[in-house]
Amino acid sequence: MNDVAMRAGVSQSTVSYALSGARPISDDVRARIDAAIRELDYAPRAAAQALRAGRSGILALSILDHEASRHSWVGFYLMQLTLSARRRGYDLLVSVESSGSADAVRELARAQRADGIVLMSVIRSDPRIPAVEQMQFPAVALGEPTEGALAFVDYDFRRAAVIALTHLKNSGHTRVLHLGPRAVEVESGQLYVDRIIRGFREAADTLDLALTEYHPVDDQTTDRSALAELIENTGVTGLAFSSRLDRLEGLPGQFCSILGADPRSDVIEFGSSGLEGDDASPFPRIVNPIDTIAAASIDALVNQLEGNGAVSHLVAPQLVSPSQTTRP
Repeated sequence: MNDVAMRAGVSQSTVSYALSGARPISDDVRARIDAAIRELDYAPRAAAQALRAGRSGILALSILDHEASRHSWVGFYLMQLTLSARRRGYDLLVSVESSGSADAVRELARAQRADGIVLMSVIRSDPRIPAVEQMQFPAVALGEPTEGALAFVDYDFRRAAVIALTHLKNSGHTRVLHLGPRAVEVESGQLYVDRIIRGFREAADTLDLALTEYHPVDDQTTDRSALAELIENTGVTGLAFSSRLDRLEGLPGQFCSILGADPRSDVIEFGSSGLEGDDASPFPRIVNPIDTIAAASIDALVNQLEGNGAVSHLVAPQLVSPSQTTRP
C-alpha cells in the first residue's frame, strides 16, 4: 500500500479510504490511485476489498468441544459445509465453543469476523441460540433448537424412523431392537440424539411394534455381550441401528449370525451417506444426506444475508437398497 501511495502522490490513509470506501475520495485522486494499482499490479487484501463491499466474505461455523464432536461424521460435515460456502462465494471460519458457553460466538459477532454463522451440534438449552438472537447476528442452526425462533435446517428424523420401522414391520417383525445413538452422544445432550430416540419410540407406538433400545458404549466386548443378552431375553427378531460405528464394530453381523437373519429384510441401517464404506453396506439404509443438509444450511444463511428472509427446512430421508446382498 505504501508503494501505491507514493506512486499516486497521496497518503497511505487515502489509499485505504479509496479501497474501503470509508470516506469519499475525489474522482481525480481515485483515478491516480487506480492507475498506481494497475502499474504496480497491486492486489488489495481481501479484508480491504470486503470492507469496501460491506461484507467480510466469510461465514463462521460454531462447533461444540465435546467427545461426540470427534467422530468421523463431523469431519465430513465440515468438508461439505466448506464446499457449500465456496460455491456461494464465501470462505468458512471454524470456531470451537466450550460446551455450555457462547463466549466464542459473542466475540465473533462483536468483532464482525464473519457475516453470519452456522451453529452445529445444537444442544438442549443451547446458550449460543439466545446469544446470536440478542446480538441480531445472522445465524442458522444445523438442527432444530428447542427454544427461540432461530431459522434451522434439520434432517426429518421422525419420518426416517417411520420408514425404518415400516420396512421391518413389512418383513413380518413385531419385536424390534434399536441400537440407538452411542452412549457418548446421549450424554452430550445433542438434540439430534433426542430426535432419533423420540422418533423411533413414536414410530413404534404408531406401528404397534415392541421396541427395545440399547446405546452402545464403544467397548466391543461389552456391546457384543449386551447384544447377545438382549436377543436372548427380549425375543427381538428385527434390528435397526443408528450408527455406522455399529456396523464397523460388527454388531449387525452378530445379530444376523445369532438369529440366522436376512440382512436385506431383518436389519435396517439408520445411517449417513457419503462416508467411506457406507455404499458397501449389505443392509438397506435410511440415508441422512450430509451433503444436502450442509448445502441447505449454507443456502439458508446466505439467503438471509441477501435479504430473502430466514426460512427453516427439513431434509427428507431416503430408503436405499444395499449395493451388495451377501450375508455379513
